[in-house]
Amino acid sequence: MDMQMPVMGGVDATRIIRQNEPAGQHTPIVAMTANAMAVDRAECLAAGMDEHLPKPINVKALQAVLDHFCARAAVLKSPSAPMAPTPATAGGTIEGDTVARDTITNAVEKADAEMLHAVAAVLTEQLPQDITMAHEALAVNDWVRLKRAAHNLKSNLGLFDLPVLIEQARQIEHAPEVCNRDTLAPLAMGVEHLVAVLQRRIGSLPEESP
Repeated sequence: MDMQMPVMGGVDATRIIRQNEPAGQHTPIVAMTANAMAVDRAECLAAGMDEHLPKPINVKALQAVLDHFCARAAVLKSPSAPMAPTPATAGGTIEGDTVARDTITNAVEKADAEMLHAVAAVLTEQLPQDITMAHEALAVNDWVRLKRAAHNLKSNLGLFDLPVLIEQARQIEHAPEVCNRDTLAPLAMGVEHLVAVLQRRIGSLPEESP
């Protein structure tokens, strides 16, 4: 995905693609851009992109990304290739430790200020929407929609040093059918705390340089 197209930028285009993506489908989107700073990568991932490749393009990095998504597509298309359970889901359960508020606050404090400028406001809207989607999907056993919500959460949480929350979202994404309200609750609580911290930080962020 080019980031600076004539009519619509790559970030806006990605958001529209994700909003209109049919249930059960996920089109891999990779940013290819000269904007190589951490804030640029964060903005791309927050918009729903799967990966970010800065220019000039490194051929090995590009090949690795292509191999990853081509391999994933091959597995999804193969009815004879069952998904191997992760250690956390092998027994039919998802681990759900509650993340302390201080851990979440510290993760936001350590985050890059430029990245927060770019994505904090978006995340305070997007994260609650994804949690709501997850709850609604779980209520009607819509595993495809739950998987999508978990994928979105994993991508956005990946902007912060919150490995437990990221792992919880990843587990739900890979095994949505074994998720229940009890296993979703710690992730939802963690996201709620993160949104509250981000909302407080938005007002205290330094002004961007002109």
